[in-house]
Amino acid sequence: MLGHVRALRGKVDAGRDRLARMRERNDALVAENERLEAEVEELLAQRARLERRPKLRERGGGGGLPPGGGLDDDVEFVEVDEDVDIVADADSQLRARGLFACLAHLGRRMRQRLRALEARALRRLPILRSVARLSTRYGASMAVYFSFCAWLTLNASVQLLIYLPLLIMHAYDALSGAASATPFETALFRPIWWVWYSSFEAKNGALYTACCSVSLLVQVLISARKFIAERRAAQYVEVYGLGADKMRFARAVLNGWDMQVASASALSEARAATADRLRLLVDEGERAARIAARSSGERNVLRARRFLGIVVSMAYTVGAWAGITGLQLNALALSGYLEAQAAGLSLLAVVGVPVVVSTVNAILPILTMVVTRFERWDSPTTTLRVQVFRLYLGKILNLLINVAGYGILLARQNSTPRGALALARPGGGAPFTVALVEPNNSRFGCAENQIGTMLLLFVAVEFVIDKAVSAARAYSARYALPLLTGRPWSREPFPTAQKVINLIYFQALPALRHV
Repeated sequence: MLGHVRALRGKVDAGRDRLARMRERNDALVAENERLEAEVEELLAQRARLERRPKLRERGGGGGLPPGGGLDDDVEFVEVDEDVDIVADADSQLRARGLFACLAHLGRRMRQRLRALEARALRRLPILRSVARLSTRYGASMAVYFSFCAWLTLNASVQLLIYLPLLIMHAYDALSGAASATPFETALFRPIWWVWYSSFEAKNGALYTACCSVSLLVQVLISARKFIAERRAAQYVEVYGLGADKMRFARAVLNGWDMQVASASALSEARAATADRLRLLVDEGERAARIAARSSGERNVLRARRFLGIVVSMAYTVGAWAGITGLQLNALALSGYLEAQAAGLSLLAVVGVPVVVSTVNAILPILTMVVTRFERWDSPTTTLRVQVFRLYLGKILNLLINVAGYGILLARQNSTPRGALALARPGGGAPFTVALVEPNNSRFGCAENQIGTMLLLFVAVEFVIDKAVSAARAYSARYALPLLTGRPWSREPFPTAQKVINLIYFQALPALRHV
């Protein structure tokens, strides 16, 4: 019993000794902290004194002290900024130099304040705050689509302000009855026909030219600024990320924090994003191990699947091009045939080309996703690149085919009757004649106006069909497929590649119509 008490007393004494040493260490750390704080305050005070310290320039001298080694009372000194060279001199040239330097300094200060106000105003926009949250949660690759949408929204707002004087003048002429009639002045389009460029009056030509010139200049400046900012960010990542490929897990965990994201759920979202990146890194390692362990037979099967997928993809892409080209070249003949069958059916031939193109563009992503899944690419990055390339190749070239056809109409409207185009027949013989869209000079003042109207029809049809197909796909995936297959419904991943290509395509339609 006595030994047990002695042992306990020894432990208590040892604990007291450790506590005393910890107190001494704590006191030493507190003293060191106070000393460092005093040094920091002294350094800050010295920096403040140096910043407030004026640069002394002698009036009338060469920058040195007056003769005699001292400062005379007759010498006048001025305080100048570090970046501005203002010398108080009686000479007019030096005074002018100081004035220009002052103006340059004020200009730099104003630009800095404007940039600060711009950044503060942009941070208050809800769409940019949402983009920042998406980038924090899902990464910059997922938020690129929404960032592009935000940039397009701001750009469209600026363009609207530029064209607002022209639209006000044109709306006033249209509502007052001073504007002439256009092909759109019907019972269906009369309330909104005055907002189309094809109905602008010639008397507003100077204002129209000025608005278009300013719009083009602003567009070039905004695009150049965006390109420079993105290039600067890419170079920053490239320079400061050297050797980061060897620190994959450290780079995923020890990441930077976006200070612009301030919300209650920001911390949990950042943790979830870090966990997703770690799971992705682990999955990449496991996938690399599976690829290395494949047999030669499995590699040959994958090569065959991918070759077949490429053939099928090229087949339906070329088939879509051929169908669109044939329908466009024979639209006039089809219009005459439908008009002969029943009155009013010729409108189907006019709407037929935009409807077919929009339908093909709506079906193209579905076929592309199916073929890409069939090919079983190893990396998700490779899968995304293949999907983007095929979607871009299909949708953008469909648009270029239509623009090329309308360009033929524009180039041959005066030399070819009824828009007919003679093509050489293979093997000789009589040329093969196809009928393009007939120039309608009674309703349109020029072929450019007619082509712009057709492209406007493309914009309207693409908007309606894209929304209809998207709604049908969502409804079938949510309700129809679970009933047919018996599988529960699950939300699909966000199709970033498809959304980006659709946005680029839909933005290219109005741009081509303006051109």
